[in-house]
Amino acid sequence: MHRSRYNDTQVIIEVKEQELKKQKRALDKLHESYEEEMITKQVFLERKAVRSRQIQKLEEELKDLRKVVVDEGNYPTVEQIVKRIGQFRKLWSEAVSSEEKKRALKKLVERIVYNREGHQVELTVCYR
Repeated sequence: MHRSRYNDTQVIIEVKEQELKKQKRALDKLHESYEEEMITKQVFLERKAVRSRQIQKLEEELKDLRKVVVDEGNYPTVEQIVKRIGQFRKLWSEAVSSEEKKRALKKLVERIVYNREGHQVELTVCYR
């Protein structure tokens, strides 16, 4: 399932990149039309503003999608997860002190992020 999402995201990136190229070409043509006095300055500025917003939006979306691809590409395989769980179980069962239990837990958990809003606390566990 993970690989499928990764591939879907890659396809979306390719589509967005094509759309970005199209918008940039349209902006170039708009500049040419203005330079050749085919359109007025007012029309040029209005159309340029629209194209520029579309380009900026696409670039932001691509940036976010590329981050998702990097994050998805770093997901561990099932074999890696099983191995880490095995290491954790072994260390946890042999642990005597709380320090040893913390060391065992670090085999599974990279970090825990919390967000506190008033009396509410939201925890996000980031696994290795």
